[in-house]
Amino acid sequence: MRANHSLLLIIGAVCLLCAGCAQVEDLAGVSLATVSPTPTAVPRTVVLPLPHTATKDFLGTVVSINYPEGWQVAESGQSLSVFDPDIGEPGGAGLGIGMFIALTRSVGITEGEDAQAPLVMNRFLARAAAGGAVPPESAPAEDGALAFTWGGHDAAVFRWQSEDGAAQGIQLLVLDEDKRRFVIIATQPAPERWPDFQATWLNMMGTFTLNDTGLPLSDLQAALDAFGG
Repeated sequence: MRANHSLLLIIGAVCLLCAGCAQVEDLAGVSLATVSPTPTAVPRTVVLPLPHTATKDFLGTVVSINYPEGWQVAESGQSLSVFDPDIGEPGGAGLGIGMFIALTRSVGITEGEDAQAPLVMNRFLARAAAGGAVPPESAPAEDGALAFTWGGHDAAVFRWQSEDGAAQGIQLLVLDEDKRRFVIIATQPAPERWPDFQATWLNMMGTFTLNDTGLPLSDLQAALDAFGG
């Protein structure tokens, strides 16, 4: 798969790689959309209001996020995405946020042990790289993902850019209360779109909830600041 495919494709690819593993609960209906972004779309230059909410309950693990007017929701298997259809569906370098829920043991970590979020993220992406879904250099080194505490949850953040520079992204991972499951949250605009989208993205992340509990945006902002903004 080419280096400019997005982190949302990583989510779908790992679904396929895990499909034969009994430790993954339900992989039915996962979509690998590869629609290219619309080249004539006008980048958003204002912070968009977020009047709508997308929610997914996966076997008791519930996530939700608010999104702008005119965006669409795609839900399939263990994944939930919200995206601007005018600037490309998930799978390109458009505007969107994708989420995927999985068991920590699906990446070889038993819940209850010291399941640190950067290790979970590294194993998740390394599995995608090993299966040819992403270039090996797109997976972070063991110290490439920053650990932080997000509303009392173990979490990690990883900045990503494709080898050819056509797409960049921020990937977040957060463990649930008992560390039994993790949630991957990925976004990947084209680099020229990120300055216009960043403020809206931050507002969207400020509405993210895990099991009906909002996770403080201040915790995420502090982690991003540690990466230099």
